[in-house]
Amino acid sequence: MTSHCGELLDIGAGWGYFCHRFEELGYSCTALDESPRNLYLMTRLRDARERRFRIISTSILEEGAVEDRAYSVILALSVFHHFLKHRNTFRQFESLLPRLHAAELFMEPHLEHEPQMESAEVYMSPKALVDFVGERRQKPKVELIGRAPDGRTLYRLAHE
Repeated sequence: MTSHCGELLDIGAGWGYFCHRFEELGYSCTALDESPRNLYLMTRLRDARERRFRIISTSILEEGAVEDRAYSVILALSVFHHFLKHRNTFRQFESLLPRLHAAELFMEPHLEHEPQMESAEVYMSPKALVDFVGERRQKPKVELIGRAPDGRTLYRLAHE
């Protein structure tokens, strides 16, 4: 990461792990998740640890979920490929991307042959999805950061 503080948005934050860690580093964090179970646990964990990060209980695709502001960092780890499964969510995703303003976006796409992607209405390979996101965000630099033991990749998309 090039930034060492600022605003961080975690899309599909789960239990808020990354917001806990980045708040410790001085970031002002926003966790976004729509799962009632995740939201309950994330709120309880945040409050128990006396954290201050904001929790938004909606899908990133909902109108107004993301204010028109620039973040230092956006995390999209194992989330964007879910928007390929249905044509209507794909259209919402496509229109969302130009409104995601961040100096750096970290993205972990799906695996090439995941069973959950077999019935996707809009199929893209993991790399094609990363390139699609980069293109819709005004062609930032796309950089492969690494590969997890299970084969998943992590990319950094930035305007450099």
